Amino acid sequence: MAWRCYNVPSKTVDGAVAWIRYRVLKRVETPPNNSLQPTRASVPLIKVVAFPVACVVSWRGRLNSGVGRLRLCPDSSRQSKINEMHYLNSFKPLCQTKQGRVAIEKFGFPPFIDTSCRREPDFQADIPSISALCRGKMFAPRLREGDSVIYMTVKGQYAPVQFRHWRLVAILRVIKRFESHKDAALWYREKGLSVPSNCMVDGNACLSYEMTAGTQTSRFGDVANTDELLKRWDLSYRLRAKRCGVFLACEAEFLSLYEPPILTDEDLLQIFGRIPPTLTPPAISESEYQAMREIALSS
Repeated sequence: MAWRCYNVPSKTVDGAVAWIRYRVLKRVETPPNNSLQPTRASVPLIKVVAFPVACVVSWRGRLNSGVGRLRLCPDSSRQSKINEMHYLNSFKPLCQTKQGRVAIEKFGFPPFIDTSCRREPDFQADIPSISALCRGKMFAPRLREGDSVIYMTVKGQYAPVQFRHWRLVAILRVIKRFESHKDAALWYREKGLSVPSNCMVDGNACLSYEMTAGTQTSRFGDVANTDELLKRWDLSYRLRAKRCGVFLACEAEFLSLYEPPILTDEDLLQIFGRIPPTLTPPAISESEYQAMREIALSS
């Protein structure tokens, strides 16, 4: 049986469920003598229509912010691997800006880590992490344990290559999901590990402004200096964490922060048939995931 995943608006799913329920109730025959057993004529309808309704309903609770994931399965005994999803995401690397390159030189940072005062994702954590600090409810809440995320840079000209391209930096697999940053911090500390930069809890300060690639001052109004800018920048992340506290601890199936493999237009067109948008990270197929993974592991 072919397995397919769809990102669908929750209203669309609700409407489909309501329509199918109506058709089932209208067409299933009522047996004589008020028996609770369905007639033979109704059995195929239950198998073909009613069970998919149950599948849709059971997964409907996992739709987030109008965009979710719908998985239809033939039985309730499916293995967890069937539930695994693959996603493609992008980020801005520290080496993209002049200030970021100065930080790399001064502090010895790897060039292909996130630019901000709260690394998102935090590739350098003992156990790498993903949160909703960057894309809010559009991505992190969709992830479940076992899901994997391929991270590539935004398109740019990264030395020493002289043309615009992407870099395939990491493949992260979710090993633990938390509904709050506080729970995540407790889990890391119980393991004797440092709390990741993107975990917004007391005692876990943001990076200094000179350790970042900078940010647009216009985002935060009139600011007197970089200290005030950093304070407002970090506050914006605290507000996002308050609105959406999902936090994901991951294992790195692949991680290359210094010389990650190059991705060209031709590579992406061959794998996806287009240049995939990543503002809202899309789910990708198993074959697309394996093709990207092959590029990563063969580098």
